[in-house]
Amino acid sequence: MKTKFRPEYGSHRQFQRGSTVVLLSRAHANGTLRSVKNMLISAFILVITIAAMVQFAVFTWRAGFLHTASEPLPNEAELDSLPRILLESKNFKTVSAYQELCPELGAGAGSHLRSVRLYYRSLQFTGTLGSSVLEAVIPTTWTQREMALCTRYATVVLSHRLERTQAFAAELRSY
Repeated sequence: MKTKFRPEYGSHRQFQRGSTVVLLSRAHANGTLRSVKNMLISAFILVITIAAMVQFAVFTWRAGFLHTASEPLPNEAELDSLPRILLESKNFKTVSAYQELCPELGAGAGSHLRSVRLYYRSLQFTGTLGSSVLEAVIPTTWTQREMALCTRYATVVLSHRLERTQAFAAELRSY
């Protein structure tokens, strides 16, 4: 059923039953709601894109980390100056301290432990939060495995650095 518009509102147009007789918002021009929706969709796409890029970067770093950590260690005969005990060390701090003592020689820049140190420290922090608090969410065996992987990575990087140093020293002795 159609009703006539009341004269006190200034028009004699017909409206549908249940519709409003005045504008709900006179401050906004036509199409403003559409532009707000488009901005929200654009912002949502931007957030999703940034999250995907961060996830891709983390997974790429992790793949390189695991690839390096899975490389075999050199034989004891190949590295006579390095005790086998160091290469089998279970302590990340010890291995990273030895890496600081061993200079990086040669043309190629070797791997650095900055990101792995940060990851190791975050794992230590996670481990110190208490097994009772995080046991249901993050098992402590996972953090221990990851810390062992960090140690293995540092050991492999140190062995590569020592191999390059020995090759450089042998090249210098040949002159």
